[in-house]
Amino acid sequence: MGVRGLNSFVKKSIYLPTQKWIINETKYNILKTINDSNKKSDISLKDNSGNITLIIDGNAYFYYLSDELNWFIFDNLKIFELLHKQLCLLLAIDGLKKIIFVLDGVDTDMKMNKKRIQANERIKSVHGFFNKVVSTSLSPNQNLKPDGKNCPTPLVLMSFIQFLCDSKKLFDKVDVKFSLREADSYIAKLAIENNGYVISNDSDFFIYDIPGYINFSSIKFPENNSNLEISYQLYRNNLIIDYLHLTKEALPFFATFCSNDYLTVGDYPQFFEQIKKYRCNNYYTNNIKPYYYKCVVNFIIDCCKGSNNNQETIKRKIMEYKRNEYNENLNTQFINCLNDSIHEYDLTNLNNLNTLEFNKINQDILESYFSGKIYAKLLNVLENDHYKLTQYFECFSKGYCWNITYNLRNEMYMLLIQRNKKNENETKDYFSKNKITITEYGREGIELKLEERNINIKNDTLPITIDDRFKKYLDVFKSDWTTMKKLPYFLIPLATTLRYYLIEKINMNLFIFKENDNNYSQILKFSNSVSNSNNNLINKSTIQLHDYEFEALLASSIAALTLTYLNKTNEKIDIDKIKNSSYSSTITQNIKECPIKCNNSHEIMIKNKKRSLHLKSYFNINSLQGNRQQFENAIQIFSEYVNMLIMNSNMLQILKLTDDFEEFFSFFSMYHYSWEEAFYIYDYL
Repeated sequence: MGVRGLNSFVKKSIYLPTQKWIINETKYNILKTINDSNKKSDISLKDNSGNITLIIDGNAYFYYLSDELNWFIFDNLKIFELLHKQLCLLLAIDGLKKIIFVLDGVDTDMKMNKKRIQANERIKSVHGFFNKVVSTSLSPNQNLKPDGKNCPTPLVLMSFIQFLCDSKKLFDKVDVKFSLREADSYIAKLAIENNGYVISNDSDFFIYDIPGYINFSSIKFPENNSNLEISYQLYRNNLIIDYLHLTKEALPFFATFCSNDYLTVGDYPQFFEQIKKYRCNNYYTNNIKPYYYKCVVNFIIDCCKGSNNNQETIKRKIMEYKRNEYNENLNTQFINCLNDSIHEYDLTNLNNLNTLEFNKINQDILESYFSGKIYAKLLNVLENDHYKLTQYFECFSKGYCWNITYNLRNEMYMLLIQRNKKNENETKDYFSKNKITITEYGREGIELKLEERNINIKNDTLPITIDDRFKKYLDVFKSDWTTMKKLPYFLIPLATTLRYYLIEKINMNLFIFKENDNNYSQILKFSNSVSNSNNNLINKSTIQLHDYEFEALLASSIAALTLTYLNKTNEKIDIDKIKNSSYSSTITQNIKECPIKCNNSHEIMIKNKKRSLHLKSYFNINSLQGNRQQFENAIQIFSEYVNMLIMNSNMLQILKLTDDFEEFFSFFSMYHYSWEEAFYIYDYL
């Protein structure tokens, strides 16, 4: 949220001249074609004499990019293309020294109520977006987006993170950092340490005392190569201080009393009434609009009269002037929230801001997190005992896409807890509880639902060796068999995902196929044996899967792989070797034997650029009215498939396989296996 109304206030009240960064055309052309093999030989990219450092709020940048994309039908290739282009432009700025991207970490207790509100709004947004999709006539190439904030799947944000991490490997001037908690203070700290400009859309950066702040809304990238410059508007902290006639020390109080993430003034009726009716006697504030802002400024100025600018003194005077609430608990809450808010903007004590250890998370997991090898939402399970079932596009009348992974999440929580053991003493202590309760933030109908899940603790440890952890990974997906192990390693995440998905549907009697079709006979036998030995498992999905839909998933996934491993530019694979499952059964050797390496998504965009397979025709949602039932079913099938990919990635991360192999980190976002439009095309053939 930031400071309520402050973005609009600055835009209307404070003049910011447009400035420009000049793009070095030669360098830009080199950057567009750079890869790991030729980057070290290019002297022009090693110039570190520049003085421009940009600290980019990663989450804000992601949503800035997302506004340029079509969200139905979404294609992750488009976000890679846009990110590749803009990153090359930024790196080619004359005088650039460094770009540092910063990503948010785990949730804070203080903001959980805000997170619940956002989760509920997201559910409503997705529901509205689905209705918009099935009722809107579109012209060719028209982007379709939700009316509210975009609601991508977790895999899309993970693709964005993966691309940034891969770019860091290619370019010395790119760095990616992960904040332990919300990133605002950490970003401000880095800006001060590096004398850099912050790029974000968070209005809190108008308040921080930092070298400079650029709002994403002011940035304009060149649309073509004829005018290579990036325009922007630079804000400095003194501008708002001078306009409001406040001191630097008083500015955080202004932000707080306008309402921010820490304190909502409306929660304190007596104080709110006092502020909004405050008499504004300081004539030099007459131009301040809105009127409420003027009241806040006058209240603070009057409180500060006759005192020094020390924040403790300002706070004491404010508490003397402030009306008390009738409820004493509200008075205590106000003081606590005010202290938290003022502390948030205090950048004088930041030495250990991102090195503090969490109470519950061990160093091994934190090291994986800081290197981008494990997703922040998994850390919430350990630190905050909750997991957010992020709502994304689906057909609400067909069920809930997260139900398909209900059983898998039980395994996920258990393995994560096992990996989090710190030492033997702690293990005995921790596991004496027998159960741990995880709260899932999910959905029921069109409302947020919080469901507690009791996870039975087993006093096991995570397997130590790579082969044992890989075996556990296969076992989780009911795929620990020789044929699976001998597939080329890049097919294994896809094969395990589809196999588990099909088994779940069979066990739920939701798989519809022709009775005389022998293609599914083997997996039917396996499924029956699994079902008979696991009667305690809960199946909550209700959506039917038809054989043609499953085959469309398989076909679209293989087609998606033509961007990376199956691209025609790669070294050819011995098809007979695949048919005979001749790759080594040990995963380390399997990776060595495979001639294709597609480990870096940024290099993929330079080398391959696009998929080798192209659709002969494009999916036309204007024809939905003729077969809406099939379309709704297809939407839900694809949303369940995405959910399966999310869980597959989570398991790879938890079992440290993304740490062990660079090849397996390339599966972090599972972008290799997803091509939504191809699925709908195949489904409708």
